[in-house]
Amino acid sequence: MAFPHSLYKFADETPIFNESLSFVNPTDNLEVTLVLNGPFAPAEGLLAYAASSIVHPDSTPVNEMLELGTDLAIGTGPFKFVSYVPNSEIRFERWDRYWREPAYWDEIVYLYYRDAVTANNAMLAGDIDYLGQGIAALQEYFNASTAITVTGDGVNDFINGSIYWYIAFNSPYINITWRKAISSAFNFTYLNEEIDEGTTVKANSLVPPGFPAHNASVKGGVFNIPYARQQMQKMGFGVGWEIGSQVGDIFTPGLDEALWKASAWVPDVGNFTANQFNFRHRQGSHFMELLIQRFTYDMDLIGIEINIQILTWSQFILLGQNHPERLHIYYVGWGPDYFETFNMIDPLVNPASSSNFARINNPQINMYLDLAASETDTETRYGYYMKLQYLIMDKYRYHMGLEYDKLYFVHAASLKGFPYNTMRNLYWYPTYRETA
Repeated sequence: MAFPHSLYKFADETPIFNESLSFVNPTDNLEVTLVLNGPFAPAEGLLAYAASSIVHPDSTPVNEMLELGTDLAIGTGPFKFVSYVPNSEIRFERWDRYWREPAYWDEIVYLYYRDAVTANNAMLAGDIDYLGQGIAALQEYFNASTAITVTGDGVNDFINGSIYWYIAFNSPYINITWRKAISSAFNFTYLNEEIDEGTTVKANSLVPPGFPAHNASVKGGVFNIPYARQQMQKMGFGVGWEIGSQVGDIFTPGLDEALWKASAWVPDVGNFTANQFNFRHRQGSHFMELLIQRFTYDMDLIGIEINIQILTWSQFILLGQNHPERLHIYYVGWGPDYFETFNMIDPLVNPASSSNFARINNPQINMYLDLAASETDTETRYGYYMKLQYLIMDKYRYHMGLEYDKLYFVHAASLKGFPYNTMRNLYWYPTYRETA
């Protein structure tokens, strides 16, 4: 069965929508009544998800996947699917019987490029009309071309992406004081400005700024070596040693630096070996190498030794779902399935979720998750989301938020009407070409 099916179920596997009680109005077949098996306020957002598209039962078997090369999908959108050639192109044509005004475009063609450089060069050459996120190294060339538009949301030059990159902790083993020490010892500015070369911004919360109820007052970890060392001393480590001083991101060492760096402390519970934390992450990239170097360097300043363990994506998923107790600290990203704040929070902290590798099970957080899921008043529900972000990121420090991508949208200057958005969803219906 396809992955999205899990989004249509409660944590206990009960379907959110009751098929047997839902019905089409017999006197007006354009009206549908959906009955839920329990309170679920994010249902409206779920219905706007791509997997909730309305398709005709004659073209789309209930329990089978479509073969895109041969099967045709019959739906209700402004464009109709024409053909799909693997590793080449996908074609759509305007559907003139769309329930609103027909779209501007006669045809939409998606072209496949084997690498990003070739696709970016095609944009510079005018061979394509829309590129999306361009390569940062070529941005000056895009900006210099009068035939190309580079924009964020039409007001700012970029918008924050919806993918939330973070480091999380094995919460039953790594208590709140450990989590405060670790998340205060990492130099976030170095990550964003040096490693990422200014292409990211610090993620203060697991809910990105482009989502409803983003809590801008939440800070997450803030780089402060003296504060991190004070947390270590609260646990009995390095008591009496000088902690140094810091102004902004500039740390000034004290007299006991050699002692801090020579230490290797771990919690007294959990499967720690050789006085080391394991840091697990998916298989690599140059970025990962630089992140590991920085994280290892910063943790050494508070007496923590890191054992790096590289996993393939499949190994990481299997370990997290079947043996999360073996994950001490891990790096990963989370992207929303659909534009709903609940979908950014619940999968990562709900104890019933298979994505909650940090093994978070906090009664206070669970209570607000339940309240948010059942609260139909939007303002009240957003208040719960704001509270949840504070609890997860600031009060309990379950996550150490790292970064959101800076999103730029690159397309022909003649194309207008794009609904730029944090999800990077490309919606062609309102777009058109401006003619001279």
